[in-house]
Amino acid sequence: MSDWLLNREGPIAVLAVNRPKTLNAVTLGMYEELIPLLDEVEADPNVRVLVLRGVGERAFVAGADIGEFEEEFGTPEKAMAYDRRVEAGTSRLAGLHKPTVAMIHGYALGTGVFLAVACDLRIASNQARFAVPVGRFGIMPSPPDLARLARVVGYATALEMGLTARTYTAHEALAMGLVNQVVPAEQLKTVALTLAGGIAENAPLTLIGLRAMLQAVLASSEPPPLEIGETWYRRIYSSQDCREGARAFAEKRPPRFQGR
Repeated sequence: MSDWLLNREGPIAVLAVNRPKTLNAVTLGMYEELIPLLDEVEADPNVRVLVLRGVGERAFVAGADIGEFEEEFGTPEKAMAYDRRVEAGTSRLAGLHKPTVAMIHGYALGTGVFLAVACDLRIASNQARFAVPVGRFGIMPSPPDLARLARVVGYATALEMGLTARTYTAHEALAMGLVNQVVPAEQLKTVALTLAGGIAENAPLTLIGLRAMLQAVLASSEPPPLEIGETWYRRIYSSQDCREGARAFAEKRPPRFQGR
């Protein structure tokens, strides 16, 4: 049985962590398996949005597989090598050109939080619980994981999560900006897929360019010049989709975007 399940629902690809017996704890090998799956999603012109979820009712991702800790974290060199391989998978998720939505139910602990913040948007069940309990294991998050978390929740909150190792409710996560919405558990799938479907109806090049420019903005401490988005200005404003958007608005009909 595969540790990942990839299904398509129209323009939405749903990628699921499939280890419910371990609360979807992620192994090192799974990060390496993740990369070609994301490459497949990226290459499929019919997929507009990716939804990441966990199988089962108890967890989104309840951390890394503790069974690997002793072997993989036995020395500083091993720990750094482990994190390099993990980061290859996580950064591929964060760098996907298509919008991503994390659908979070149950526990999102450690690795679960870091995979969630590698996605663009996060929708949580009211039963979701969040923590970065590295202090309880004597290990450390990787700098890229910490940076992505801090970009979402801010420096002080990211530091609090790591220093206290405490568990946060879904509504606390909403208040700190860790998630975008909290919904009743029985509505989570419907809300997440409806959100993804709404995103999928929009102009693909605009979505890609918007994300790329926001990432560039966040990488700079100064307000960026318009020229930073010149490549995307050229692609988007010379595209058929740009003309289709204006035409559909004038004709009072839904646009039919083609991604070109």
